[in-house]
Amino acid sequence: MEFSALAVPLFIPIFIFLNHFSATSANEEMARSLAREAVRVFVLSSNESDANSASEQAIRVGASYMGFSSDEVQRISLEISCSANPCLTPNARVMATVIIPSRDSSRVTRVSAQEYVSPWQ
Repeated sequence: MEFSALAVPLFIPIFIFLNHFSATSANEEMARSLAREAVRVFVLSSNESDANSASEQAIRVGASYMGFSSDEVQRISLEISCSANPCLTPNARVMATVIIPSRDSSRVTRVSAQEYVSPWQ
């Protein structure tokens, strides 16, 4: 009985931490998937203007399918960086960074993925 009286208050912070850790991990995994899809769409596009709009669209559609609310989808931002100019130069490295602020803006999830443009493009 005494053990229960002492242990329960000690376990409550552990449960809170595990719940927070689980939610954070899930957000990072979803952001990682969005970044991979955005960079894939970018490198497979025929020109840069189409690539930028298509990768943004991939983020919006993917986030909606993952269960993000429309407000959360609007707060997601995408940054594209390239190792060459123009970006769609054969063998160029393209990196997509997805930034997702938390609902209360206390934490920002920032995840990157990279792909290489086909040498035969």
